[in-house]
Amino acid sequence: PLLAGFKHMHLNAGESQTVTLELDARALSPVDAEGKRRVVAGDYIVHFGGGQPGHARTVSAKLKVTGEVAVAK
Repeated sequence: PLLAGFKHMHLNAGESQTVTLELDARALSPVDAEGKRRVVAGDYIVHFGGGQPGHARTVSAKLKVTGEVAVAK
């Protein structure tokens, strides 16, 4: 699991709002065993919600990364 972005909002019960959260290559690049940041191809699930997936109600979306790239520190 990787926390790639965060935006704090308050909504009243029944209220909805559209939120845009941009995730760039750095946000999607974990550090590998050699200490290098790398975006790795694969299928991922992105969770949106008020807490940790499995401990809070979240909405999820699939994300497919089709290439790999090293990311500068």
